[in-house]
Amino acid sequence: MLDQRRYRPMSVIDLFDEAFDLYKRRFGLIFGAIGLVYIPLYAIVTAYFSQYAHNWIVNSYDEASQSGLTQIFPLLNEVFGRLVVVYPIDLIGYALIFGVGVAIVAGDYENRPETLPSAFRTVFRRLLALIGSLGLASLLIALLCAVSVATFIIVIGIGLAVFTVFIALRLVFVPAVAMAEPNVGIWAIVKRSRELASGFEGRILGCLSLSFLLVGIVYVALQIPLDLLSQKMVDWTLPFVPMLAAHQEVTSQIDAAVAGLVVLPFFVILMTLMYYDLRVRKEGFDMELAARSLGYAPVPYKPAIRAAFNTSIGANPKPRHLGTKR
Repeated sequence: MLDQRRYRPMSVIDLFDEAFDLYKRRFGLIFGAIGLVYIPLYAIVTAYFSQYAHNWIVNSYDEASQSGLTQIFPLLNEVFGRLVVVYPIDLIGYALIFGVGVAIVAGDYENRPETLPSAFRTVFRRLLALIGSLGLASLLIALLCAVSVATFIIVIGIGLAVFTVFIALRLVFVPAVAMAEPNVGIWAIVKRSRELASGFEGRILGCLSLSFLLVGIVYVALQIPLDLLSQKMVDWTLPFVPMLAAHQEVTSQIDAAVAGLVVLPFFVILMTLMYYDLRVRKEGFDMELAARSLGYAPVPYKPAIRAAFNTSIGANPKPRHLGTKR
């Protein structure tokens, strides 16, 4: 039996209510699954960049004080080189994070609950398509951001920034499409996300803005007491372990990682529910789920069939009666 509260077009309040409910019900599974990837990823990237950032700030200050701005481009070139090294690690890591999160939420939504091993098996089956589509989308957005930042004319720069946000809103469902629609290729995933988000950019922006606000509040509310606790622990143990004084930054990074791990699953859940909500609104996905519950095979996504169906509906908005005339 389908849950009528979920399998219908949901308002913004309904989306957040369902996201909080799913977060509570599946907290242990989704927290553990995302944590298995997020914690080592965060540790690797933070360890790589923390020492580098300190050295770069010192070196850039020394170079600038000695030779003005002549060294700015070599320094930026070095930063770009570091980002090139870290980007593949981040891409693979966040592909796994969003993939396993979407797999768990999609399984719950479609009444086929996932376990930790089955969720990771689902991700690994779609990993190449997931990494490829996320990489394509992120590079496109990064390119638009770089162009908008590098634009010296303010009006054009602002216009490009707005356009970048618009494109990003249309690509926000790439992880959900990659995981929930297994027969879609890399480029088709990006196009599919664009199709789903088209016409609902304002709603998506509102939901994401509200989620960022709530997540930010929770993040700060968690990190402040964690920072105080870690500082107290360092102070208490300092007479016995003096070397901890040199590693206070590490404890603060651990606090940030814990806070991020708590709030990240909620964002993944909300994004996945928004994806399904748009499928219900645009494609009648609730009827497809009802058909599945009766034993019918699922209908694969085929753009040509969808387009022909939408065209026929648009050309014949009124139902045609069979049999006798009325």
